[in-house]
Amino acid sequence: GYVSNEDLFNKIKIKFSTQKDLIEYSNSLEFDSRIYILIRNGNLKKKDLSENMNHVAWQKSEYLIRLIKSFNLDQIYAVLFALIKYGKREQSYFEKDIFFKDIEKIFSFLMILRFTKLSPASYETIFANFCFDLNKPNSNYKVTRNKFFGDLLNIVKGTRDIFTEEINNKIKYTGERTKKFTFEENSELIRLILLSFLSSGVDVLAEYTIEHIIPRGNLDKWNKILKKYIDDVKNI
Repeated sequence: GYVSNEDLFNKIKIKFSTQKDLIEYSNSLEFDSRIYILIRNGNLKKKDLSENMNHVAWQKSEYLIRLIKSFNLDQIYAVLFALIKYGKREQSYFEKDIFFKDIEKIFSFLMILRFTKLSPASYETIFANFCFDLNKPNSNYKVTRNKFFGDLLNIVKGTRDIFTEEINNKIKYTGERTKKFTFEENSELIRLILLSFLSSGVDVLAEYTIEHIIPRGNLDKWNKILKKYIDDVKNI
């Protein structure tokens, strides 16, 4: 459950009545710490979850978890860790590709956060409650999951126009390379958005590049390109 830094040691101490309890806890803490660090560093391996996990689902999950580092959002790692802990108890969670589907939904939420600047206060309690509820004895995964994603969906309702405007501002091509041009720091995320759109959400691993997006020889809609850069675009 939730505990403050000041109360942490006492809360742990009162849980142990025997040396065996303490040793078991220490062993689990060692395992948990290793997994948590792997998630934070984007170094998680398939064997850390399940060797029976579908390989493509694993590749997609691993790719999205690595990209999550770019969001610089510490709170999300508790959620990822809670899901992995659940999967270790219920191996079918990994083997039936449910883990990837959850990661994909979480990533979509983080993408909306990135380009709409929602307040952390709107989701921090939802994250914490999800982690707590998922790890309660006899917790109902489906009920907990549905509530979690339902709560996140309610947060992002009404952000569509803000998201669209922010994305458009970042992928606008002018030919200039200035400090104000912010595509580079978001390029992988924007590539993934475009790829998801072009593949109707099916593919997150294909190698689409800029030439798949700029219309060759048809610049009717590209009227904001500066004239001195127009030849660069025509020659793509």
